[in-house]
Amino acid sequence: MKKIELIIAYLLIITLVVTPAFAEDLTPPPGDGFSRAEIFRLQHMYLIEENQEIMDFINTFGISDYEIAYINRTHRYKYIIPKGNCSKKLVFLEISKGSDEKWKREIVWVRQIGMNETIPFEPSGPLDDFFTAHPEAENNDTIVSFINSYDPRKWKETPTDMNQTSSLVYLVADRDVFRELMFMEQKGNISWVKTFNELQVSVDKEQALHIAAKEMNSSVSPVDIHVVFRDSHPFWVVTYITGPAVTTFYIDTDEGEIYYYLKDAETDEPGQSSYKVPGFSGMFTLIAFGVSLWIARERGKS
Repeated sequence: MKKIELIIAYLLIITLVVTPAFAEDLTPPPGDGFSRAEIFRLQHMYLIEENQEIMDFINTFGISDYEIAYINRTHRYKYIIPKGNCSKKLVFLEISKGSDEKWKREIVWVRQIGMNETIPFEPSGPLDDFFTAHPEAENNDTIVSFINSYDPRKWKETPTDMNQTSSLVYLVADRDVFRELMFMEQKGNISWVKTFNELQVSVDKEQALHIAAKEMNSSVSPVDIHVVFRDSHPFWVVTYITGPAVTTFYIDTDEGEIYYYLKDAETDEPGQSSYKVPGFSGMFTLIAFGVSLWIARERGKS
């Protein structure tokens, strides 16, 4: 019997080493002789051994049980229920990030709470899924530096071709100064990266909003503002929704000239309106923008 338990222990350890990202989901079958405390230690041996607070709690009070509360696919709470005489249990927030061989688990924070307490799910941050969706961005110094320096609170991705093999991705840091980073991703590779700072152009965000508001001639507020580049030149993109219509203004960051694109809201089902905001919503919008610029230039020549 001891030989069988030893073989099972070896197999479990090997499995945990091969698939560390999903180790918490692996539970030995009933009757194998492992206690909940032993299972927890086996599943987390490489994660918790370097965290002194967790190890001190376990060594002092032991483990009678543990619980896992999943927040999303990358974030989860782990509760350790003590075995000894203790009025508190320990909880830590664990995240998984990266992909394939770069996948790794990390403990964000550790704290002790009452035995009957639970930690409410914290709302996910705006960039919680960014590196999961774009792991290649972790190796780009410009993107990492932008995130660390300006803490963008918004990001968006939109396919640029019918086969969805490439997409435009942009991050917006809109605080005292509006900053944006945009990159093109093609089949998992980043082909170019551009950054924008409103202090470097003549028409800043507030001026662009003022120009667009005068054109709308109504009290409606914009639902989105960001920047697009055309031939390396930035344009403000300000979008409004009024009733069934979506209006997007493209505003030159040098002269404040306006080009706009009007699109009726699409309807997916009878009686239900689905609003698709232009800007980065597809190549059709970009083509329409290009045509409007060409018309404006031709009029300027005449």
